[in-house]
Amino acid sequence: MKRASLWTTALGMFGLVLAASAAAQDMMRHVDLTSPEMTAAEMTRAEVEAAIAAGTSTQPADFTGKRLSGLDLAGLDFSGAVMRGAKLNGTKLTALQAFYLATRGGAEARRDPEGQCAAEGIAER
Repeated sequence: MKRASLWTTALGMFGLVLAASAAAQDMMRHVDLTSPEMTAAEMTRAEVEAAIAAGTSTQPADFTGKRLSGLDLAGLDFSGAVMRGAKLNGTKLTALQAFYLATRGGAEARRDPEGQCAAEGIAER
């Protein structure tokens, strides 16, 4: 009897995991990855460089919620910048930048079809 209840509990837990997994995969169904919100940048590389250069240790460059998608930002130093919620879909980065942003802000680092490094989904720290 005890063995049967353990088996039933295990099966129930497995069912819950499968249901949660299916729900998580469906979360992106209504997201348009080709929309300007996901592909367009609201700043140029020159503006990003200027913001980083103007940043100080007490007033760092703040890119919170900025759309920087599709820009070539390879080689820029984001070490003092605030990147909460910044959108970097398809942004060109060096491997070190992508790793730094991914470990610091919860982004996903990957390589695009041309082999360039990119980061996606910078989340809040």
